[in-house]
Amino acid sequence: MTNYSNYGKIESNSVILRITALWGFSEAALGGILHAFKIPFTGLFIGGAAVIFISLLSAFSDKKNIIIRSTLVVILIKAIISPYTPLTAYLAVFIQGLLGFIFFSLLKPPIIASVTLGLVTSLLSAVQKVIILTIVYGNTLWESVDVFSDYVLKQFVENPELNFSLSMSLIIMYISLHTAGGIMFGILGGKLPIWITEFDKNKLKELNHSIMEFDIPVRKRKHKKWWGRLSGLLIILVSLFLIILSYRYEKIDSSFANQIMFMLGRSVIILIVWYYVLSPYILKIFKRYLLKKRVRYSEEIENSIKMFPLIRSAIKASWAFSDSKTGIERYKYFITVLILYVLFEN
Repeated sequence: MTNYSNYGKIESNSVILRITALWGFSEAALGGILHAFKIPFTGLFIGGAAVIFISLLSAFSDKKNIIIRSTLVVILIKAIISPYTPLTAYLAVFIQGLLGFIFFSLLKPPIIASVTLGLVTSLLSAVQKVIILTIVYGNTLWESVDVFSDYVLKQFVENPELNFSLSMSLIIMYISLHTAGGIMFGILGGKLPIWITEFDKNKLKELNHSIMEFDIPVRKRKHKKWWGRLSGLLIILVSLFLIILSYRYEKIDSSFANQIMFMLGRSVIILIVWYYVLSPYILKIFKRYLLKKRVRYSEEIENSIKMFPLIRSAIKASWAFSDSKTGIERYKYFITVLILYVLFEN
């Protein structure tokens, strides 16, 4: 466990609670904050934040099973603050916590465990999304993307000899982006405890005077139907375009329109069965289980949620406090100051 004696006497349980509160805030509110500031790839950032908090839990406690306990508390906070959270989001948090417990128990030094956790969880997230799209829409989805790109390319080049698959390129780019992001957050999670020990604690007193109540614009999360999401709209629009094109563009087999209509029909059936039959039933059982756990962890949940106003205020103050830095150095300084303030200031 890292030595934090520079910050005076630390009540371990208090620090663990504060890290858990930060993680819970991230899962319950960070998505809304990122949406408000129009920052893309919210899932990657939320997953990366989880890697950082799991790394901190490991750094502040010799008992690695504290990661599992905090994971359960975070899931309960998520269920209370965001009651419309889909089942897959709870599963993602649980997998992150479980893998964090395994990696930090088995791998040394901690930065190896942190990078491994970031890499594996980001890869799982990216591959899961590709698999789900393939299950729901079938290979016709990827074939449609390639046909569409081929048509667009031929509008500019008469006889293109390039054997180019846009669908495969998009998949590779998407997975590569998540891989790079996972490694980056893993390194950040591994190095943050070191940055904390090296930081001048006297600067926190300056920050303490800057803390003020700050209402971050957080969107109220509403469960969108699949056709109301950007990805769903794009799939529908491209599909309709290709159906029309198949009857007007001689190089596209007219039977391809039937494949697209079958793809859309099958996807509607699968999504209806999942959202209106299977998911509500499984979620009901899962929330019944959470209700039993909520009584056991009620004090931790209540104390964590009470810290949310402080965390919101600390985010703005820490960002303003880091304005003397530029580029990546500013983000490093901002994260370090934010974590230090929330963990060690009364």
